[in-house]
Amino acid sequence: ENANVRLGNVDGSSTTTFLNNEAFGHGGAHVSVDNDFTTYGNVNYLYNTAAAGNGGAFTVTGGSHVTMNAGKQTFTGNKATGKGGAIYSDVNVTINAVNKYITFSGNTANGESNAIYMNNPDSVLTINANGKTVNLNDKISGAEGYKFNINGSSGNNINVGNSIEKS
Repeated sequence: ENANVRLGNVDGSSTTTFLNNEAFGHGGAHVSVDNDFTTYGNVNYLYNTAAAGNGGAFTVTGGSHVTMNAGKQTFTGNKATGKGGAIYSDVNVTINAVNKYITFSGNTANGESNAIYMNNPDSVLTINANGKTVNLNDKISGAEGYKFNINGSSGNNINVGNSIEKS
């Protein structure tokens, strides 16, 4: 079993930080199984490790959706020996940057740059920049067939500093 917390939601009304956690399986900071996973507010995932698995910051399996609603959310220096340097997901993922920033930087999977891995070929990764900026400094990848949607309003940014690819 993993040496981490199984969560359904993270509410960072002030600031919640997952720092230097290590799992000897999947999900360096936590795993969400068979339920939706939602983050709110200011949440930081910093230097977490999935030492023998996927999802350096977190892994989501089962359930129907992952939603990240910013506040300021930062994924920095997370690593997985498998796939998904920061996030590994079997389900749809929606990232909403609303009046704050979401940044992925310095995350690695199997020694290579990777922010998000979409494992299900029928899953959808959606990024919405409505009010601020999403910075993707790490690669995004997934199983062949996954979909990637980008939406934004005038004056907002989605910065892609690496590649978007399929396995």
